[in-house]
Amino acid sequence: MKKLFALMLALVMMVTASFALADTFELSFKVNTEEAGKVLPSMGIPAEQVAQFQPIFNLLNALSLKVTTAAQGAQLDLNVGDKTALTIGGGPVGNDIVIGASLIPNYLLKITEEDVQNLMGQLSQSMPGLGGEGGFNPEKLAGIAEKYMGYVAQVIPTFQTALTPGETQTGSWSFEGYTFDNMTPINVDTKAIGEAVSKLMDDLMNDEEIVGLFSAFGGSFNPQEVLAGVKDAMSEEHMPDVTVEVYNIAGQQLPYYAKSEATYKGASEPSFTFWMLGKEDQSMYMEFDMVGQNMTFALTIDPANAQGILEMKGSEEGQYVAVGLKAPGANQFQIDLFLVEKTELLSIFGSITQGEGALTLNLDETGKTVLGIADLQNSEAGQGLVQEAQTGLFQLMAIPEIAGVMALFTSSMR
Repeated sequence: MKKLFALMLALVMMVTASFALADTFELSFKVNTEEAGKVLPSMGIPAEQVAQFQPIFNLLNALSLKVTTAAQGAQLDLNVGDKTALTIGGGPVGNDIVIGASLIPNYLLKITEEDVQNLMGQLSQSMPGLGGEGGFNPEKLAGIAEKYMGYVAQVIPTFQTALTPGETQTGSWSFEGYTFDNMTPINVDTKAIGEAVSKLMDDLMNDEEIVGLFSAFGGSFNPQEVLAGVKDAMSEEHMPDVTVEVYNIAGQQLPYYAKSEATYKGASEPSFTFWMLGKEDQSMYMEFDMVGQNMTFALTIDPANAQGILEMKGSEEGQYVAVGLKAPGANQFQIDLFLVEKTELLSIFGSITQGEGALTLNLDETGKTVLGIADLQNSEAGQGLVQEAQTGLFQLMAIPEIAGVMALFTSSMR
């Protein structure tokens, strides 16, 4: 029942937030099946079993999502090909919220203001940091957040003064095909940074409300241990020596080159290296190397072409993961997942249409059975809804792409 309450609360929040948005969001997916056929064997899946994943690829390639928001409510459409497989949404009726779904066309769920408070209370019972015995308390949560930001604000000036430029040197230095004639060292006071962060950890550990909030959102981990671990890592004996150098051409802002190294005490070579190149076209490339871990992170930002990519590269073949982001048009975006350089495995396409969209889900109570949350806890009152939902699910699973995936899962369980 807690999962049902959580789902209802999520729906209420979606519908409530939609009143101020009045936009339409759309997502679609594309799997590069040829590339997937190459990648899956490298992940330990036998080549002869790769074809079994085709139903999943077919479903993803046919799947699209559409979220329509308007002043009168919101709805989510799940489409498979040119068919709308599922629609769910809701809207305000007086001080209440009515929620419906295409799976249960003869039923509506009505959630009152009192129900919302009860749902909040149900969820916050296991998260005392959000309100304690009184249930969910947004004012208390806001106060804790403000106090946390106050602690963080005390650290910011230290970071601003811990980095100081040294005397600029002239000469000739070449990096990545560019030659620079100025170099400015940046002095980094790691001791001051460590002391400031250590004090921040002490402030947080000694604040019962903040520790309680971390516990509420953090699951089973012990926030005191995590904060103490961060404090220890910031101690003077554990802080690395950091060097930073910035290179440029006299009289020009672009191009520029910056590099940094962090070496722990007693180490014979840097543990981390970082360099960044800014080009004349405003594009930028950054690379962060974890020397001891044989791992490199790289970020490329190309504003002129409205795209960028974050890459993680290992020292061995096949150790590569990247996520790319593009803006191919106005109010459009594309997210690409790579497991091989320059070849997308999965692409997600999105668009935002501004202005109110048309809500097609019928939320008229005429001729329908309207149930409250209390009715759902009554097996007899909710039995008809369950039966109708089961019928709707069978119809949903009859769609070829969904049926193919269900058949795959059924055969794998035998």
